[in-house]
Amino acid sequence: MAMIQALGNVTKVRGALIFVEDIEEGTSLSLIAGGHASAEPKDFRHGGIVPEVIVDNLGLALKRLDGADVRHEDVVRTDWGQFCFLWDPEGNPLQFYESAFIRPDADPERQPG
Repeated sequence: MAMIQALGNVTKVRGALIFVEDIEEGTSLSLIAGGHASAEPKDFRHGGIVPEVIVDNLGLALKRLDGADVRHEDVVRTDWGQFCFLWDPEGNPLQFYESAFIRPDADPERQPG
């Protein structure tokens, strides 16, 4: 199985974006063997889970992704940071996120730099 090594430094995996129709539904996150890889990206916008990976340098991460021919969408820039969606070798979606600022109360492990 191919591996993606495309990061400056991952500071932590913050959580997962879970797209649901019924927002009152309870959820949890587990990684379970027995899934099915897909040659095409899986469409997370129609349901599913997207792990969100915090990176300290999204530009560097994307440069490395491009060098490894990893599929990804364009970067979305907001006032609070920037992110993009990408797919692992099995077609599962991920999101890389770089914060535009440091909030020690929200992310005490993040260091300036």
